[in-house]
Amino acid sequence: MIKPPRTPSLAETRKILDILRATQLFSELGEADLRNIVLCSETRSLPKRTFLFHEGDSPAGFFVVARGAVNVHRLDEEGRETVIRVFREGESFGELFLVDEGPSPVSARAESATSLLLVRRRDLSSMIALRPEIAMRLLASMSRHLRSLVDKIGSLQHRTVGERLREWLLARCSGDESPAVIALPPRKYLLAAEIGTIPETLSRTLTKFRERGWILTAGDNITVLSPRDFAAASLDGTSA
Repeated sequence: MIKPPRTPSLAETRKILDILRATQLFSELGEADLRNIVLCSETRSLPKRTFLFHEGDSPAGFFVVARGAVNVHRLDEEGRETVIRVFREGESFGELFLVDEGPSPVSARAESATSLLLVRRRDLSSMIALRPEIAMRLLASMSRHLRSLVDKIGSLQHRTVGERLREWLLARCSGDESPAVIALPPRKYLLAAEIGTIPETLSRTLTKFRERGWILTAGDNITVLSPRDFAAASLDGTSA
């Protein structure tokens, strides 16, 4: 007989529900489905620069970032790190591990103090065996999520580095017109990887933004002086 997964405490249930509701992958699932997924989930905390798993490990499920940033990467034969993607709040990764118990082709490391949600493969499989209708709704949600990621990749290919960097900065500005101070990742290559470029091109583009009077830089902080003007400005001549 298949045993249902354990029931989390009331406080943990509320915390996990809040994370799931804010996650793109689960944004279109109903309350009943979310509460069922809660039963298959647990929260985890990672200090900065701590590995969640290494290449070759077999993770117990997939993950949702509640707070912080996770660098998913591979090492080449010479030990050099290639960033696949940096996942941030509201994003999920490792969905492959729901159906594949084989070794992971990548490693995952927290780039800052990070809170995560682990959706356990074994418990979700048990839940689906008890309630198979959940599987179809979850697959539909994953399909929409995958389509949105493919569309995003396609749009990246048709935009300049300047356009991608501006979008990244504006996404971190508040809705008002006051100057916005944005903390950059401590390692610039992570931001470069996020927008699909190399650190040298990122640095040149930031310099051109500063020369145009759109931003100020101070250490690891960037100030967007007028988000509205920056959003409307022509980026001609800023692509490195």
